[in-house]
Amino acid sequence: QYANQLPTRQFRSANSLARDLTLLRNADGSYRVGVLPSKEMEVLRNAKPVTVSFSAGKSGHAVALPSALCEIDMSFTAANGSKVTVRLSNPKGEYADLVFDGSSYTFDRSASGITGFSNDFAVPTVAPASADKVQNVRMIIDVSSIEMFDGKGWWAMTNLVYPEIPYDKIEVISENGNCRVKSMKLYNLTQN
Repeated sequence: QYANQLPTRQFRSANSLARDLTLLRNADGSYRVGVLPSKEMEVLRNAKPVTVSFSAGKSGHAVALPSALCEIDMSFTAANGSKVTVRLSNPKGEYADLVFDGSSYTFDRSASGITGFSNDFAVPTVAPASADKVQNVRMIIDVSSIEMFDGKGWWAMTNLVYPEIPYDKIEVISENGNCRVKSMKLYNLTQN
């Protein structure tokens, strides 16, 4: 709907990471295709990760991103009914939110930066969450794209974003004040 209206000069749309496909078994015995970044992409990690764990409440807990090109691998638990927002933001007040509501993930880029070129661009994307008590999310962030994956491959999302300056922090906010980030690993990535 908006491919020809993107605020870019030398590229259109996004190239996603190489991915591995697997078969996952649903609770009812049926199968679905799972998707994760290929193991080979881990060679882009150029140092040991910064690893943190914390509890997040309504006021949130922020962590600096290692660079504009990075990977985040986080696992968290939230009490029943608690909405958890994972926010990427920059000093200009631009942000993109991944919201977990207990049954699904919604990615909202309506305040992510330049969005006015199309009414269709800011429409949220939604994916069903796994039924696991511990949720695991991997995010690969580049200046104008964010790729997100369930840690076991149940869902994947790729979204373009156009912040005026790169996002420099990740924040976890829990509506009911009871989210435990068991582990957040932040990797700086190199371009090969």
